[in-house]
Amino acid sequence: GSTGFEWWTQFDVEYLSLVDSSEQSGNEKPGMVGVPGKELFVFSAKKPGSTHVIMLLLQPWENSTVGTRKIFPISIS
Repeated sequence: GSTGFEWWTQFDVEYLSLVDSSEQSGNEKPGMVGVPGKELFVFSAKKPGSTHVIMLLLQPWENSTVGTRKIFPISIS
């Protein structure tokens, strides 16, 4: 993203597929840098069951230092 961090996803491909990801910029004004934005991930379910999506906010050039780690439980019916 604009702050130098990037979201990385890990999920079970048996249950989910990543359809799309897109970044939405923040409320920056001309000349501003490091303004956080939002990233949208769209998944498609492949079969019923329970799984999870792990999201890591990384700094790739800093040995992939993890800034944030989130786990989202998913129930597909």
